[in-house]
Amino acid sequence: MLEPFIENRPCQISNLSTGEAVNKILQNDKWWFRTAGPPWFFIFMKTIAGVLNVLKKLNVNLNFAKLIADSHIAEQVESYPCDIKANKHEQYHIEPSRLSQCASFLNFKVIEDNKDIVSLRYPYQTTDFLHDLIPEQYISSIHQMGYDFEKIVRDIQQSGYKKQVIFDKTIDHKVIKIYLD
Repeated sequence: MLEPFIENRPCQISNLSTGEAVNKILQNDKWWFRTAGPPWFFIFMKTIAGVLNVLKKLNVNLNFAKLIADSHIAEQVESYPCDIKANKHEQYHIEPSRLSQCASFLNFKVIEDNKDIVSLRYPYQTTDFLHDLIPEQYISSIHQMGYDFEKIVRDIQQSGYKKQVIFDKTIDHKVIKIYLD
């Protein structure tokens, strides 16, 4: 999986199978890996995946090791406290009497054979990045069911992040539940 970054030679991006490598290494634990980082990490990973996808379509060969060495990235990497704030939710005023109806957490569960395979809990603000939390293999199925993530997030923000079930459906014999509480 790290071969393109370690070996100092051009790598044919169209031959990269990072998704398959991640699946082989992490198996069911890939859910935990995907959610181990803060919301900005999802955005970063989606960006990297998008760039790789474009490079695959262009049939580009890149020497990643040389690219990294030439850009001095290794020397510039520092640990910064990354604080991406979704300012969208700050524009909605919540009346004090409605605070008990407001969610504190976004919950994400995947259930298979009546067992929780995934049970994750995020701060309610993570709802603003809802699309990034859902694994790509389910996104198209959810869209085909008529769900529009942008509209869902907008409605949730306008409700003041009210406690609610966002999604509760079965896909590929797995129950996916997303809710605010």
